[in-house]
Amino acid sequence: MSLVGGSIEAIDAIARIVVLVVVTGGLLVGMRLLMPRVMAYVTRTQHQEVLILGALGLCFSAAWITSMAGLSMALGAFIAGMAIAGSEESHVLEKALQPMRDAFTSVFFLSVGLLVKINLVALPTNVGSAILVLLANAVVVAVILIALRLPIRTAVMAAMILAQVGEFSFLLISLGLEYEVIASTDFQNMLVAVIATMMITPTLVTLAPYVAERIVPLAHAIPALRRWSIDDERGMIKLNVTAEDRAKPMVVIIGAGVLGTHVADVFKQTGIPYGMLELNRDTVAHLRERGEPIVAGDITDEPTLARAGVRDAAVVIVAINNTMALVRGVETIRRMRPDVQIIVRSRYLQDCGAVQEKGADLVIVEEFESSISVFTHVLAFLGAAPELIKQQEQNMRARRGLIV
Repeated sequence: MSLVGGSIEAIDAIARIVVLVVVTGGLLVGMRLLMPRVMAYVTRTQHQEVLILGALGLCFSAAWITSMAGLSMALGAFIAGMAIAGSEESHVLEKALQPMRDAFTSVFFLSVGLLVKINLVALPTNVGSAILVLLANAVVVAVILIALRLPIRTAVMAAMILAQVGEFSFLLISLGLEYEVIASTDFQNMLVAVIATMMITPTLVTLAPYVAERIVPLAHAIPALRRWSIDDERGMIKLNVTAEDRAKPMVVIIGAGVLGTHVADVFKQTGIPYGMLELNRDTVAHLRERGEPIVAGDITDEPTLARAGVRDAAVVIVAINNTMALVRGVETIRRMRPDVQIIVRSRYLQDCGAVQEKGADLVIVEEFESSISVFTHVLAFLGAAPELIKQQEQNMRARRGLIV
């Protein structure tokens, strides 16, 4: 890149922007098309070494491609990370890379700390700039979320939590210094301001719920905001939950078969927050196109259950056909949440005892309930009295209790 008088020539700047757009667009499109297939192949092996090498290979490949185009290697790695995060297998890779992520994070912040040279004279100005940046970010986030009809309380909390300047800003200002877009003094001032926002953020996260609780009544008193904060709940069940809890699934449905989708339809019509977990990727993709809050993963994997919302749910409904996974999954759910209500649909009566031993509160056996439906329909068709039909049903359920 040629410089004239410390400034970048217009032609060089345009050429670099074009290259940036083309390379970035190519990486994004290519990874969106290739990443799901590659990730599915890598995670299918279930070997820790393959997972780590596969994730690192993708990141280094993207970084190498961007460097060959004359752009930042960090940009390529960042795009690869975004593509991996958008894949269904991201939680598997995240678990495998957790130790390395912690080590790299420590090195990253250590290197940032080595760059800082605090100027006591400019420190008050830097802190003031950080506060202004926090306020500006918070206002922008709050306005966007309120415009999207999210509850005022959620918007305020998200605004306070997302007000900081992210770590990616370090890369941007470093590139600005490298290409002489900003001076060394400006670089130091920006660096101190960014670090100040990150140091203030933990306090903002702690204070966010208290601030939101006090702002919500004030917002409801303003007519212009009241219409944005009141949702249409006609036909919805009046649940005794806060606005924050409504964003979490009250019920988690594991298994998106006939039972799971029918139960989800009822929850959708009655306004009960729910989430779904399904192992079949094609089913997940189909239901996600319909707007269902569904996560792909295995019932026996605790991080996957956490992503599906089990840690916050009041009820977990399990409707899968794999007996071994069913028993292990119920055991894992009960270990995570000793207080949650677990309702299981089992296909066979012989599996009922094992599931109950692992912590299921209610087991509905498919073959048992279908047999009751058959004989009650036959007795009713033959003209049996309703009292006789009810008595026979009670007798069968009592015998089932003895069998179990």
